[in-house]
Amino acid sequence: MDAKTLLRTGITDTPNLQQLMRSAVQSWKAHVCMVVEPDSPSTGDAWRWVIKDGHLGLHGPGFIAYVASSRKDLHAPEEFDAPLLAEVRERAAAFSIPLTSIRMLMTNRSIGYDAPGEDVTHDPQLDGISAALGREEGVIEAQALTSTRVPLRCNFISRIASPPGARALVPFVELLGTTLRLFLGLSNEEAAQLGNLLDSGESAPARWEQADLFDG
Repeated sequence: MDAKTLLRTGITDTPNLQQLMRSAVQSWKAHVCMVVEPDSPSTGDAWRWVIKDGHLGLHGPGFIAYVASSRKDLHAPEEFDAPLLAEVRERAAAFSIPLTSIRMLMTNRSIGYDAPGEDVTHDPQLDGISAALGREEGVIEAQALTSTRVPLRCNFISRIASPPGARALVPFVELLGTTLRLFLGLSNEEAAQLGNLLDSGESAPARWEQADLFDG
């Protein structure tokens, strides 16, 4: 069983899908993650895996994070307001996500700050840039490193993240974990729930069968 096979089954969000994804999130890989707002308010459990319109995603409070092996496998992205530099730095620091480059927008000017391979999150020079710009600079894009130091290009306007290289793949746990913690202003409770969902390492039963996916 892999993600492509799963998408061909025609299921949506049965209980056994949730059980399967507990282990799959550790081993399955994707190239891109796109975070969107759901069409309707969440019902039932706030955090669950879904398959919608042929796309696999993690549904959380106020968002769905779709994962795919190619950008062309996903629909057109939504557009979001750019978060302030202080917000992005705070999120990165809270979850120990290294940022090696940051691109900001102030009115009609784009400003880049980077140090290839080095974490710039805590650089005092960024404090000076923020002060000079009146602390109103929005972050358009940043390059973040996952827990295994895989670089991800994170676009805050489209809320799309992917590694360099069209065929590069990243484990779901790293792609989703880095993307959601950086794109969203998670509360402490939400962060704990995400960590439990992605990092539990729980395995699906050894005797799981595909037919069981349709139960429930």
